[in-house]
Amino acid sequence: MSIALTVATALATRAADLAQRQSPSAFTIGIDFDQVIHDDFDGWREGAIYGPPIHGAIEALDRLLRAGWSLFVMTARHPRQHEAIAQWLRQRLDWEVIVDDQDPERAYWHGPELLVSSRKFGALAYIDDKGLTFHSWETVLDGLPDRPDTSAWASGTEAAPAAADTTVPDWFADADAAYCQQRVDQDVDTYTALRHQADQINALLDKLGVTPVRRAEVGRGLFLVPALLLEAAEDGDGNEVQATWDSGFEHVALAVREAEDLPNGTARIVGALCDLADIAKARYAPAPPARPDAGMDPLAIALAALARRVDPDCLSADAHAVTTALHGLTAAIVLATGSAGTRV
Repeated sequence: MSIALTVATALATRAADLAQRQSPSAFTIGIDFDQVIHDDFDGWREGAIYGPPIHGAIEALDRLLRAGWSLFVMTARHPRQHEAIAQWLRQRLDWEVIVDDQDPERAYWHGPELLVSSRKFGALAYIDDKGLTFHSWETVLDGLPDRPDTSAWASGTEAAPAAADTTVPDWFADADAAYCQQRVDQDVDTYTALRHQADQINALLDKLGVTPVRRAEVGRGLFLVPALLLEAAEDGDGNEVQATWDSGFEHVALAVREAEDLPNGTARIVGALCDLADIAKARYAPAPPARPDAGMDPLAIALAALARRVDPDCLSADAHAVTTALHGLTAAIVLATGSAGTRV
């Protein structure tokens, strides 16, 4: 039984039990904010709410609210930031979002609005990126790392954090803030562009009816994670095939890695992805001829250049015409020098 099915079965059993006991928590779900709904991809940044939604988060909230669930957003942020969280959600949802009034009598949340709170109300489940599912204390303790050693912080030894530099001029604070904001804007632009590329890849795969091993995503270090379509064949008779984005030609492309290049080899683009046949073609794409070593004679280099086939799917019509012309010139030079019995 899969982990997802096991979890779904456990939740269904718990929901039925809570509903039978008429517990208000049977229809409530608590959801963490940062890294579950809001992507704070560059860390805390003094508490700024600067990131885009986690992929699929807004759609999931809308779906759960339409299904009649009572939802509350859990956050460890200071209560003075709760209204900013609520406003961020209002800009993206067609549902009323309210801030917890900290009523000490409230132990459950049961309402059609989305509630923002720092409290953990009774619920059927809590969706949190840092949660440890409790089965027994043995499994929990086995999964926890050792506590970091902070003794040097209190003793004032050399290992203690350095004291803040108070010699920085006052005006530099404005310059630093402007630079930080510039970086935030650049990172948001980069994330938006990468998110668009990943969405284009996934949309084309859905259109072609392809269920990938892994869908395209944006890595936390702001890089595109290609969709993994096929694993490399264990017997070497079949490449690993990825769907990626070709920034040079602004389209979805196929990239491959031969079995001997795994796990750390770089994938190479072999052509555009237009239909299912392209995937099969990439699966069996031969490895390119080895590049000549430095010091080989020019004639061997020219012959190797001719042997390296350029896939027209990777090039525009004009670029392919230029490449073909260059290959023709190279062939003519090789033929002329070979006929004359001279070296290139």
